[in-house]
Amino acid sequence: MFIPCYTCEKIFVILFYPHNDIHGSRLEKAVAPVVQQETIVVFHELVDLLEYLKQPNSKHRVLLFQAVSKDQLQQLGRNSALLDNLKKILVLPDASNTVIQIACTLYPSYITNVFSDYKDVRDVLTKLKSRFSML
Repeated sequence: MFIPCYTCEKIFVILFYPHNDIHGSRLEKAVAPVVQQETIVVFHELVDLLEYLKQPNSKHRVLLFQAVSKDQLQQLGRNSALLDNLKKILVLPDASNTVIQIACTLYPSYITNVFSDYKDVRDVLTKLKSRFSML
């Protein structure tokens, strides 16, 4: 089930992180100032996110995905066709070669890890937001 955190007409960011994940809630708080005037839709279950992405909607711009495992990243990769029109920011559980290789198959705009302070993610979102406003 998805939880819309803010509502307005244009959807800018889709955020995914698992329930009760301390890094995910920290990520949501960190990016909130950047998207405060936009809409952020939050998902905590991967199956719900994938169902949502199957709906035709051209308003999506960015997927901010915080993976807790290599398996979760692989499952997202198996559905990569749903992500073609999205800019992807991936927050990885670790920096192992295997996890990074799987992440790269998704062609992300940016990759970071859960041990980040997420200032880098805010900066990337700010830059993407300014690019989209020029369109």
